[in-house]
Amino acid sequence: PKELEEASYIDGAGYFRTFFQIMLPMARSGMIPILIMNALNNWNEYIMGTIFVNEPSKYTLPVGIAIMQGEMQYRTEWGPLFAGLLISMVPVVLIYAFFQRYIVAGITAGAVK
Repeated sequence: PKELEEASYIDGAGYFRTFFQIMLPMARSGMIPILIMNALNNWNEYIMGTIFVNEPSKYTLPVGIAIMQGEMQYRTEWGPLFAGLLISMVPVVLIYAFFQRYIVAGITAGAVK
C-alpha cells in the first residue's frame, strides 16, 4: 500500500531501504512461487533446446528423451526411456518438496481468508 511507503519516508527511510525492507518482504509470498515455476519451466524447456543445440552431446534432457523416443519408433525400449524420465523428474520433485509451503502460500495469498 502507498500508505506504508509514505510512512517509511516519514520515518527517514530512503527509496532503497523502503524497497528492500518494506516492499520486497511484502511481495515475497507472490515472488517465490513465480521464481519456482520459472525454474521448473526452464528445466523442462524443449523448443529452444531443439532450435539452438545441434550437437547430440549437448542436448538438454527433454530433447534427448524426445530424440531417443523418435529413434526407437516401433520398438520401444522402456528401460532407457523410463530411466531418462526418472532423471528428469527427480529435480522437479525435490524442488516441490523443499518449496511446498511457499508454493501453497503464494497460491492462497490472494484468496479470501
